[in-house]
Amino acid sequence: MSRSFRSAIVALAASTASALGCVTVQDLGSHPAAGEAGAPGFPFLEGGFPWREDSGSPAKVFFVTKGRYSGDLGTEGAAPSGPAGGDSVCTREAREAGHGGLFKAWLSTSTENAKSRIKAVGPWRSLASGSLGSALVPFPSAAVTDPPADFLRYTADGTDLFFEPNRLVWTGTKLNGTRNDNGDTCTDWTGSLATLRGGRGDFDQIGDGQWTDSRALDRTSETSPCSERLRLYCFEQ
Repeated sequence: MSRSFRSAIVALAASTASALGCVTVQDLGSHPAAGEAGAPGFPFLEGGFPWREDSGSPAKVFFVTKGRYSGDLGTEGAAPSGPAGGDSVCTREAREAGHGGLFKAWLSTSTENAKSRIKAVGPWRSLASGSLGSALVPFPSAAVTDPPADFLRYTADGTDLFFEPNRLVWTGTKLNGTRNDNGDTCTDWTGSLATLRGGRGDFDQIGDGQWTDSRALDRTSETSPCSERLRLYCFEQ
């Protein structure tokens, strides 16, 4: 962002705020611009993401991946383990969209539950494109295991996946944040064979626990072969 454009924005904000009696022009002008040393969080940051907030935002970022990946997340994320590969995928997509911070994937394995991987540091907000600060807060509490209050279909760059035909997400996780009863986790997210199975959720189904466990209604067949390519849920930590 050019300094002249940035200055114009600050001047406009200053005159508006001054007219409302919120702050003075001098108060606003005394702060460094976004991107400079000591700058406060400002909604218009470098990279053209007007809904992005600084890392001190009271709401953390949540998104579903734009890319789809096989059950071998270790290979997909070039990491030594499946969960670490999922984290790497989440971080990669976050960085491509201009977000800093630490991101982890909502995944359970045979030895670790998803709720243990995701620290209770919420609430988490979706990145609805065009919404300053993002009004959508699908996980309004600090605990991810509470049912989401809004749709989960937004990617890290604010893309709405509503019209996408494939809405499935690798999770291996029940609504309470623990591993699926059948243990289908694509060999702890290191296998991509069609003979292996992985538990999945649906990002467009926020009721009945289906966002994380499609088997919540049909407990007989709702897993996917690990050769399929599904999305991931990513939480800022």
